Amino acid sequence: MAKIIICSSINVLYDGNLMYRASDITLEELLIILSKMPQKEQNTIDGFIIDLDAQFKDSSFPIVSGFDFLYHLRLTPQLGSLQWKPIIAVSFTPIIRMLKDNPAAIVLMSKGIQFEVNKTVEDFIGISFSEIES
Repeated sequence: MAKIIICSSINVLYDGNLMYRASDITLEELLIILSKMPQKEQNTIDGFIIDLDAQFKDSSFPIVSGFDFLYHLRLTPQLGSLQWKPIIAVSFTPIIRMLKDNPAAIVLMSKGIQFEVNKTVEDFIGISFSEIES
């Protein structure tokens, strides 16, 4: 069974178990927790499913929070092997709009990220991450 970390608009789940309610944890706290995850545990993670519209406790704009999580996953070396795990990113905002609002959204076009518009994290539960180009 694949182990995944899911960041939805409501919860952060790990292997189907609740880690945190998204509204109860800051993005910084989540990144620190993941950076302290032992390498052996990191190796068991198959990928991430991230709702780019998710709001963390410190969020004021919904589109920023989930996106920031994805952005930091790709650009924070302290996350070890988690940095290069496949990511399914979902949003109700088209990628063209994201790029206009925030040029850093170009990271969504990078290798190992599958962007899906008008989908939810639930649409991808049970997916095989081997189908995502890494």
